[in-house]
Amino acid sequence: MAKQYDSAMLDLETLGLNLGSGIIQIGVVFFDPDAGETSPIASYSIAANADQDGNDIVDPDTVAWWKDTDEALFDRLMEESGRAVSIGNAIRQLRDLFELHRPASVWAKHPAFDIAQLNLRMQALGIDPFWKFYKVFDCATVTETIRRLTGVKPVSARDPSLPAHDAQADAIYQVRHLQRCLSMPVPTVEAGQPAPVALRLVS
Repeated sequence: MAKQYDSAMLDLETLGLNLGSGIIQIGVVFFDPDAGETSPIASYSIAANADQDGNDIVDPDTVAWWKDTDEALFDRLMEESGRAVSIGNAIRQLRDLFELHRPASVWAKHPAFDIAQLNLRMQALGIDPFWKFYKVFDCATVTETIRRLTGVKPVSARDPSLPAHDAQADAIYQVRHLQRCLSMPVPTVEAGQPAPVALRLVS
């Protein structure tokens, strides 16, 4: 029986920045947020064909950015996309992984982009989302909250084996960064001293 995890981290590589842009890679990592940076994870990469199921909206500026940033990686992702399953079948593969590991929560660096892109595709394809909207969390918000509480933005060194802009590698990096953030001590407030702004807002 496959190990079950508390959470899943999702990351996408796309051919544009707008909703409906072509998705060429889905990275997903199943993990336990509070288990620490060396805890076991299960990570996967799913390539999606950029020419099927209407998954073909391309922004020329994004393609130009890709080529300026890492043309070799972009060429590899596009080659894999050309041989890949349709976006519908890619999402069904993702659903199978969720059924295998059964995460209760879903994370992304910016859910308003990654999760919204997948929700839009699933709606168009008649696939019911396999996460609850109230169980979707933003790891960028965790980073910003810590910055507001401590005055220092947490930054995690990136393992050289995790290339930037590869969805699977980005998802692994985001998991380890989130685990590091969640292990940081929360500042306390001495009696008679003003609370940090973030604490005052939620108190």
